[in-house]
Amino acid sequence: MTNLELYLNRLQRFGIRPGLERIRALWQRVAAPQPEYPIVLIGGTNGKGSTCEFLTALLAASNRTIGLYTSPHLYQWNERIRVLPAPAPAALSPFPGAISDAEMDGLLLAALPYLDAVAAELGQPTEFETLTFLGLWHFQRTRVDAAVIEVGLGGQWDATNITEPVVSVITHVALDHCDRLGATHEAIAGDKIGIARAGRVLVTAETKPGVLPVFAAASETRGFKLWPILAPQWSNDRARLEAAVAQARESIPAGDSFQHTNLLTAMVAKIALEEAVNWPQSPVEPLLCESLLRQGAVAGRAEIVRREPTLLIDGAAKADFGAGHSGR
Repeated sequence: MTNLELYLNRLQRFGIRPGLERIRALWQRVAAPQPEYPIVLIGGTNGKGSTCEFLTALLAASNRTIGLYTSPHLYQWNERIRVLPAPAPAALSPFPGAISDAEMDGLLLAALPYLDAVAAELGQPTEFETLTFLGLWHFQRTRVDAAVIEVGLGGQWDATNITEPVVSVITHVALDHCDRLGATHEAIAGDKIGIARAGRVLVTAETKPGVLPVFAAASETRGFKLWPILAPQWSNDRARLEAAVAQARESIPAGDSFQHTNLLTAMVAKIALEEAVNWPQSPVEPLLCESLLRQGAVAGRAEIVRREPTLLIDGAAKADFGAGHSGR
């Protein structure tokens, strides 16, 4: 077990403590107020992990170095911090590009003075705050071109929301963590929408009639562009949204599965990112999309490990595979 794993395991006793003051103080000790690379911040109840993986694969295929931060891990902490494309087959397959044990321990050693200082001033950073800080710092040290960051819980007070994403994504809103986020779809949507930024695009696959008015009202008061890919009538940027969706669909095979929706969400987020940072629009080969859909996005989530007879494993918190469920 690495030194970082031992350190993080000790921090788990501090539990979840919403708030951005500790991670903000950590980041201000090592760098400029914000990471120096563009970020896509992806939240939602279902589908955010798959959407993160799809978006990272699409961007990495465009000859760019992309950081990927996700949670939780399946086997080892290393899985949560990855840089793609990986230069060689990873030892932690199926998680190519995962940070090595040596890099993890090097990060911890460099960060300990900052972690101790913030602990003395504001209280001990939690396990998730610590790992989020280390992931963002690792991406800066490795000079990624962009990073795809998965929200841990909710949105507004999640540690990942310390960033200033150039594109935000909310996949879907369902009843999750009701003790912290609220007892209704509308209340939870109000928390998750906290990851949107003024003047930027928020992409969502949400269609619920109770959630979209929350998003639409926030887009007007906070000044962001709302791109609901399956309900363009709610957009305040409809012409551009419909053009982006049409462009994205050119590369995606026909289908209506939850993973088709996750891939469409990722494709539209890619288009929004390239526009936001003035990157040339890079085409996506349909064969890549077919491969992503065939392989699946996240190990251990609705993963078929055997056929005849079929054996499927799923580590998601929900067992409902009905409409709207998209695993991680």
